[in-house]
This record gives sequence, C-alpha cells and structure tokens, in this order.
Amino acid sequence: MTSTEKNIAMENDEKLLALTASRVLNLSRNRSLFELAGEKIVKNINYFIDNESESLRLANYPKMFLRIILKAFLSQSFKSNDDVTMDNFNSKVKIFEFLIINSKPQTIDLEGLLTFCPDNSKLKELTRVVKLIAAHAPDIKSLFICNKIDCCIAVDFGCVVEALCKLKKLVKLVVEYMTIQYSDLKELCKTLRNLSHLEIPIAFNYLKENNSDNLTVDFGDIEDLKRCFSALKIFKFDIVMDDEFASEYGEMKLTYLCLNHLPKLEILRFSADNLDIPQVPMNPRLLSKTSNMRHLCVNAGCHLSKEVFCNLTHLKVRHLT
Repeated sequence: MTSTEKNIAMENDEKLLALTASRVLNLSRNRSLFELAGEKIVKNINYFIDNESESLRLANYPKMFLRIILKAFLSQSFKSNDDVTMDNFNSKVKIFEFLIINSKPQTIDLEGLLTFCPDNSKLKELTRVVKLIAAHAPDIKSLFICNKIDCCIAVDFGCVVEALCKLKKLVKLVVEYMTIQYSDLKELCKTLRNLSHLEIPIAFNYLKENNSDNLTVDFGDIEDLKRCFSALKIFKFDIVMDDEFASEYGEMKLTYLCLNHLPKLEILRFSADNLDIPQVPMNPRLLSKTSNMRHLCVNAGCHLSKEVFCNLTHLKVRHLT
C-alpha cells in the first residue's frame, strides 16, 4: 500500500470513527431514528414547504412521523429579537398549518411558536392559530398555551375563548402567563364537556362591602358552578387580582366550593408532587363528605380522616416555623 493509499485509509477510518461516535451519542440520548430524522427535516423545513414536489412527498409520510416532525418544529423558540417579527411568525404559522393538516395531531404545545410573535399582536395571532387548530385538527385532545413575555403583566385572553370552544374533544388545557375572566371560564367549561384537566390563571374582580374593609368575592350560584365544572378531575388555578390578600381569599373560597361540590376532582389547585409549596395549604376540615382527591398539601398537625380521603395517593406536609 502506497503512502497516499495509507493516508486515504486513515482519513476514511477517522470519518467512520466520527460517524460511529455521532451515532452512539444519538443512541445515548434515547431518541428514535424517527425523532432524529424529524429534527433533520425541521432544520430544512422551508425547503420541503416551498418546493411543491417535496411538500407533496412530505404530506404523504405516515401521520405518526409527521406528528414527530410537528413536535420538533414546535419545540423551537426564538434565539434573538431579530426572530420576533410578523413576517417570520407568518412563515412559522404557514408551516404549522401544513403540519397539522397532514398529521392530525392529538397534542399541541404552542409555547415555542408564540415566542416568534410580537407581544402587541399575540392575542390576535393566538386566536388565529387556535382557529386553524379547530379547522384542521378538531379532534385534538391536549393543548398547551404559554405566553412568555418579558414583563409579568397578566394578559386576558377572553378573545381566544370563542375559538377554544370549537375544540369539542379537548380533554386537557394548560394556560400559562395569560388570565381568563371567571365568566369566560364558566362558558368554556360548560361548552367543552370532555375537558377533565384544566390549569389556568383566573382573573376576578372583587368588591368591598359598603363602609367596611370586608371582601366580597362572588362565584355565583352553586348549581351553576356544578354545571360548568362537574367534569373536571384536575383543576389547577390561581386567582389574579390587584390585591394579594384578595387573591388569597378568592383562592380559598373557590377551593372550598370545589372541594364540596365537585365530587370528581382528584387534584385541586396544585399537585402534591410539585416542589413548590403553596402559600395557603388546603384545610381538610373544609370537606364534609367522602372525597375523590388524590393529592393534598396540608399544614403539619392537621387531622386527616381516612374515611374522607380514602383515595389519597400524594400528601405534602408543610412544617410551620
């Protein structure tokens, strides 16, 4: 073997070694070949969408693989403020629409997609995106909406509710960094009868009684509350008001109403396996009958009746200092 042939052989060996190392690394990340292929396609997604023959070929891939591509696409988020433009967002929405039309997904997470949308257009564009989901993926079961913004101002997304109400088969809805008015929430839950898992911040207006500092937080008729929320098994919420004490009071009152009038509830306000300790743990004495609750967070020393909490699987105890 000549020296030139030896050098070529060594170069080939190095390439094979690098390729092997890359494949071993990918295997160590516990990702399937479908996931790896999906990520490669997403990196070049514009080529597939803008090229008619390639987009037709992509559309004919198995729905399972297209859902993997959709998940990889939605996991992207903006890298710099230059990415946050309406032109870029519209381009992303075009790709999103193509993927949901052809994959008919069961689960959609909009957190990454919304990072490309300018804040001043976010509610309008979120409504557009939810309408696209209702039109092209009406059988969706799970939807995650997160509006990550630089400031901590709660944004009321009541204008999105009408679009959400068209997702009749929705089972799980998680909303973060956006609030919904309590009246809109009741309408949403009354319409989406399959909804059993709900996580959402609730905006509420409170009143002070005449000539006193006593708070009045009216959650309406008990029968109406039962009609709206009776299908819920998981209901995680915060009450958002401009007064911290009023918020805590509202959370305690709604917790009491839910505990006593929504018998299907298994998790209320928070999960007991969450590391965050809520400021106001539940008071088990609020409950007067057998509960289906599986998660509880209580203060140390409180009495738990095994007859009432016979389904309990997770318990968090806060030790007072």
